[in-house]
Amino acid sequence: MNRKITFVTGNKDKFQDAEVILGKYGYEVVQRKLDIIEIQDIDGASIARHKADQAYTQLKKPLFINDTQWMIPALNDFPGAFMKYTNDCFTPSDWLRLMAGVKDRRAIMREILVYKDANSNEVMYKDVVGEFLLAEDGVDGVSSDKVISFSGDGVSIAKSRDTGRITTASHQGTTSYDLLGEWLSKRHS
Repeated sequence: MNRKITFVTGNKDKFQDAEVILGKYGYEVVQRKLDIIEIQDIDGASIARHKADQAYTQLKKPLFINDTQWMIPALNDFPGAFMKYTNDCFTPSDWLRLMAGVKDRRAIMREILVYKDANSNEVMYKDVVGEFLLAEDGVDGVSSDKVISFSGDGVSIAKSRDTGRITTASHQGTTSYDLLGEWLSKRHS
């Protein structure tokens, strides 16, 4: 028997990933796009919890949201919760200049998934470690997608999308959607 759960997102790629992965755990995922105010905070989990609270106030049914926070260790974990804004300002060349000569080229994408219902407000984290490339690669996506690789073989996120390959967490095993599926399965067993 499939149980329904609402994913509050306007991102079709995130929805498709969640639909496939949570389907393995017996959940039918329903996508809802809501007008939600995104607070500004250095802590990505605070932002994600606030979004889930707003969504639950509107829908009054079990739901989850998935947000990301990016950390570049060589830059004191910049840009954190502000990656979207940084990508709006930076070109791929800007990223490459910023990382020029930097030995620690890691880029960590922290997925923050918040599940909310009448009795729970569960926060789950999944870190995905990638690296900055030495040159721009690929066409599709935002500026950082063209200079960061999660694949382990030096192919950018953008190039992975261009060629139809999966791009992020699924390169490194368990996703935040798996964490949610496992948690829900234990909760309902």
